[in-house]
Amino acid sequence: MIGPGLVKCGFGDADVTAMGRAAAGSVAGVAMVNAYRPKGIDVAILEYAINDADIVDGLSRHDSMKNHRQMIASLRSDHPGVAIVLMATNPVSGMQRLKRPGLMAYYGDYLTLAKEEGVSFFDGPARWSDLHTAKVATPDGLHPDPEIEAALYGSPLVAMIARLLGQPCGTP
Repeated sequence: MIGPGLVKCGFGDADVTAMGRAAAGSVAGVAMVNAYRPKGIDVAILEYAINDADIVDGLSRHDSMKNHRQMIASLRSDHPGVAIVLMATNPVSGMQRLKRPGLMAYYGDYLTLAKEEGVSFFDGPARWSDLHTAKVATPDGLHPDPEIEAALYGSPLVAMIARLLGQPCGTP
């Protein structure tokens, strides 16, 4: 979704590395950021709020913010000039909503952190304006159908990344 979109925006061969892991929260994110040290990272997208917000095995908002600040500092130290995006993803429903009653507060923390740290914020939940679609697209209440998610996030995320890299392309 992102790589081909960036190629269409004139970035040549866009190399995208997805490091997501099922149920990973920001503790795992800190470890991944510290362990993954290739040269030439232009953009890093961080998305751990949805798992940090889980009251069963997540983290407090304070600890989540602390971990995100650490990831941002590490990325900036290892990759000067890296563009960092904090990405809020989708709303949750059913049992998953019961397990994450404070999810929107964690997403709000992302917006606050983005402002404080001078990084970007991608508002995924705003793209799920039709709650019926959200429920249909997330049959387990948490994980969106990849095609629907790509349709909602693909173009706006590519446009944001292109803009961050100084090459406007598309519309958010």
